[in-house]
Amino acid sequence: IYCIRRRVEDFGRRIRSGMLRSITNQTFRNVLCLAPPGRCSGSMLGTQCIYEALKRDFSAQKYGRGRILRFVTSIDPIDFETQTYDLNPAETLVIVIVFGTTRSCTNRSNDTTHDNIDDATSLNEVF
Repeated sequence: IYCIRRRVEDFGRRIRSGMLRSITNQTFRNVLCLAPPGRCSGSMLGTQCIYEALKRDFSAQKYGRGRILRFVTSIDPIDFETQTYDLNPAETLVIVIVFGTTRSCTNRSNDTTHDNIDDATSLNEVF
């Protein structure tokens, strides 16, 4: 658990510092958390609970200032459009949240998300 925690903390530091950038070399200002469709859709609940708990933490507020975090189920194109219409794809890190599930679940989520992004933004080359 401690090893994973250190890896997550390091990843967050690299995102916030700008060391880890988008394919267009822009800093990530937005994070889009996706829950795969079907039986995997409950995977996002834990992440949302942590986000809600940290929203009132002073240091978390400091690190989150100027950033947007959104949660969406990738199977619903209307929800996807509602949650992403104002996000710049070049500044958005997309994280697919999957816990103890099959690869096919993740692949369906990636395919659906890519289709939704392509339809919504016509910026296929960014992703």
